[in-house]
Amino acid sequence: MKTIEVTDEMYEALLELSKEMTTQDMRCTAMPHMFQIRTTEQVAAYPGQGEDIWVNDEGEELETEDEIREFIQKYIYENDESIIHLDDEEAKKQAKEKVEEMDEDDLEEYLEETHNDNWWKVNVTTDHKYQNTFFTAKACEEHIKANNYHYKQPVSYLNHAFRNPEMELVSKFLCELSGGKIYK
Repeated sequence: MKTIEVTDEMYEALLELSKEMTTQDMRCTAMPHMFQIRTTEQVAAYPGQGEDIWVNDEGEELETEDEIREFIQKYIYENDESIIHLDDEEAKKQAKEKVEEMDEDDLEEYLEETHNDNWWKVNVTTDHKYQNTFFTAKACEEHIKANNYHYKQPVSYLNHAFRNPEMELVSKFLCELSGGKIYK
């Protein structure tokens, strides 16, 4: 048996980590665990391979029909010569009515005609990326909360470090530090 000397602060931090690892929701996944940040991003796709969205130079996106309708309604309210002279409530009402009359093809045609210089239709698919690694869900979620602005649609995601002897050794050591066992 060997003795490892660590500071009291280090010991307390490791003991707290050990307790969290052995008491957290294992999500029916065997150890060793790796909690990671999963982001959802859209990447360009070949035509017919994904879905169409509208994008502009500022990085704004119109993905759903509701977003497109809302955008066009606001544009009509702010720019349509036929309703600018009306009072605010009546102008909003007429802009809404104009958009409600449009079907999906009309919406697309309107965007192409009125915004062809600053909005483009692109074909995209959804891609998930996994970033960073944590021993506990708690640490992963705290990191996301503190750094949310760095990630697109981040969630705490549990991966299994399948047949990774180094992660298994470290997990076993940390779990047993507080009297727990590795979850299998």
